[in-house]
Amino acid sequence: GWTWDNILPIYKSMEAYDSSVLEFPSFWSAETNSPSKLKQATQWRGFHGPIRTVPAGRTLDSIAPLFVQSCIAKGIPLAARGFNDPTPERRVGAGYYDFNFRDGVRDSIASTFLAPNRKQKLWPIDGSDATHLTIPDNLIIRTGATVKRVLVDKDGPDGSPVAIGVEYFDERIGHMHASMLKSAKHIEKLTKRPPEVILAGGAILTPQILMNSGIGEKGTVADIPGVGKNLQDHPFVAVAFRLQLDVAAQAPSVYTVAEEMEEYFDAVSKLRESSTDPSVANELGSFGTAGFSAGAFLRSPWADENPDLQLTVFPRVIEPHIMHRDRRPSNVTSQNQYEDPISQQRVPKRIPAMLVTIALLTPEARYEVKDAQKRTLFEGEHMASWNAFAKRLQFRVPSIELPSNKKEYLSEMDIKRLAWGLEEVRRIQSNPPLSFATTEEVYPGAEVRDASLLEFIKKDHLPNSHWVGSTKMGPESDPTSVVNEELKVKGVDALRIVDAGVIPLVPNGNTHSTVCVIAMRAVQLILSGSPKKTKPSV
Repeated sequence: GWTWDNILPIYKSMEAYDSSVLEFPSFWSAETNSPSKLKQATQWRGFHGPIRTVPAGRTLDSIAPLFVQSCIAKGIPLAARGFNDPTPERRVGAGYYDFNFRDGVRDSIASTFLAPNRKQKLWPIDGSDATHLTIPDNLIIRTGATVKRVLVDKDGPDGSPVAIGVEYFDERIGHMHASMLKSAKHIEKLTKRPPEVILAGGAILTPQILMNSGIGEKGTVADIPGVGKNLQDHPFVAVAFRLQLDVAAQAPSVYTVAEEMEEYFDAVSKLRESSTDPSVANELGSFGTAGFSAGAFLRSPWADENPDLQLTVFPRVIEPHIMHRDRRPSNVTSQNQYEDPISQQRVPKRIPAMLVTIALLTPEARYEVKDAQKRTLFEGEHMASWNAFAKRLQFRVPSIELPSNKKEYLSEMDIKRLAWGLEEVRRIQSNPPLSFATTEEVYPGAEVRDASLLEFIKKDHLPNSHWVGSTKMGPESDPTSVVNEELKVKGVDALRIVDAGVIPLVPNGNTHSTVCVIAMRAVQLILSGSPKKTKPSV
């Protein structure tokens, strides 16, 4: 199952938590500074897994400690054990994020599991030293391949539809190609397990592949109404404050970026040659970080015991969704509803400012992934020839839309929570030392309050790209579920989904580690043998 006792060992087995880089600021509580308390704070962490996790600790941006201290001055507790403590009351508070870094570079899943110098590394998948796993030598990775659909035999051996392969566009040869499963008898003789097709396209692309394959609401292969429904995210809004010039001067600028980048690459080379000298990590500078360090988890007046708002502090206006929106011409609109720039308000450019995002962790908001048959694959006149090519190949790409019974994405409660969160950031900023380091609010502006603030949130909220839920897991009795507890697609044999789409409710925080655990749990399920058959929803 997916119980706490089953899943926690997988979380821990994935992680190599390195607390040696954690250098507590002077205001950090004495409780966590003691070795015994630090051990308690890390009891939920793993130390021998493949993915390295480090606290922001050693390299903090200049704004981070000011924000945390202002939170404490305002009465917000310090998240002394970090944001990953499973106890809700200990997660509420301000503190520093953890990041997946190794030798100054993000320790991605690809670099961790597939890099030639690391792929043969063994790691436990059940929290013990007895069970290990490694990437097989016969793994083939095809790049430049866009999957169109799953190929299905509607009359499988027992009369049910069964996946037999996938059809994809191969950029190398310029046309469609099919990759077929080997015969079940041949595979089971070698592995003792039946062959399967596993979709891992994510919560947006996987539903489209299913719909292309006749699997979905009123599908020709399997009628599964939940495909594409229940799409969730952590919608957010932002507020920005101008920085005092002396504070802004501490951050990287166009005048120092070239020198800092050169120092960063030199440090990365040294670390890769020899990682025995810990002092080299100090030479990575800001390029060896995520670009931000601090944040907070808060409970609005309408929250239950768990935090319902997440704050992230950027020392510059570098949040990617904000930057993407502000780069788009105001007269260009997307064909996806969630990207339409309803408001023309933008964060002022060329102003030294800090940015705080307020993300809603428990939204009532839902989207749907719909099969947009009339939508073009590429936008712009210069891509007309590609659109014709895509049409000839019968590509259909997903469109993110509101459910037919909704006129607005955010509910009134969603807007109220986000409004409270934005006002709370304003209250934090009014406390020293942050109040001494910043001046006026430059976005959305101090005059945006009450009714105008609610309207601002309604129009200016942005997606967080934490998409989950569109192929949700659930029992056979749930007509809106798409996969069962073994990640098997209902009504189609030999087909699993292993991505964020299977998560029924968006997690109470960032989704990356949860998706990693789903993948490792899928490994356990696949290795356990032939799962039980599933039935389509009725």
